[in-house]
Amino acid sequence: MIECQGVSFSYDGAVPALDGVDLNIEDGEFFCILGGNGSGKSTFAKHLNALLQPDAGTVRINGMDASDPELVYDIRSTAGMVFQNPDDQLVATLVEDDVAFGPENLGVPSAQIAQRVREALKGVGLVGFEHHETHALSGGQKQRVALAGVLAMEPRVLILDEASSMLDPRGRQGLMKACRALHDRGMTVVMITHFMEEAAEADRVAVFRAGRVRRACPFARRCARQIWSPRLHRLIPSGAGWTSQSSLPHPILMRLTMDPLRPTG
Repeated sequence: MIECQGVSFSYDGAVPALDGVDLNIEDGEFFCILGGNGSGKSTFAKHLNALLQPDAGTVRINGMDASDPELVYDIRSTAGMVFQNPDDQLVATLVEDDVAFGPENLGVPSAQIAQRVREALKGVGLVGFEHHETHALSGGQKQRVALAGVLAMEPRVLILDEASSMLDPRGRQGLMKACRALHDRGMTVVMITHFMEEAAEADRVAVFRAGRVRRACPFARRCARQIWSPRLHRLIPSGAGWTSQSSLPHPILMRLTMDPLRPTG
């Protein structure tokens, strides 16, 4: 489904944000990407639906080269993205109009749009919110509306770029419930997060550091058990990139602040 080979990218032409990333994500997989602030994980996510193009290397989404400008429309129809702040993604006053915005821009017939809106809202647990005003919703509800807007375009891949980072625990729980249900129905889910409880839901997890894949594990739970050490909690340097919403720093990130960077095998 997603094939990345030797992907490098720099915003300023000098400091690499991505440095030779090799990573494949299988069809139907729940894949989690972890890393501290500035590790390159969000930059990598933006390559997966052609918001950014690599300076070197290749990114292929369902066989399509993300660097081909003629394929951008098809790639963004295949890989939908939910961003960190839902207010940056909501465009309409009413929930149903916001969810319908994407399919309308894809040229979907009106009758099909109405059906897609109903199914998308059902998928995120917001049936009955069609005529609610988006500005009056809670943060978690707004994020689920943004998710519904992506789902209404019927993508094969769902990318969540720290979509839960601005939510309270209840909001994160609701978002994760929706993501689990989508994955259970066969959707490929790529989640960028700081939260270990979210990473524990994944089939595989990769850890980014300094624009490279620092570690990859086939099962998130096993990976967490292998590298967690509560004694490291008091040794963490300040500014390592934890979210204030976490009661403890991310255990994988704690290990990364102490280990020298070694190439992955």
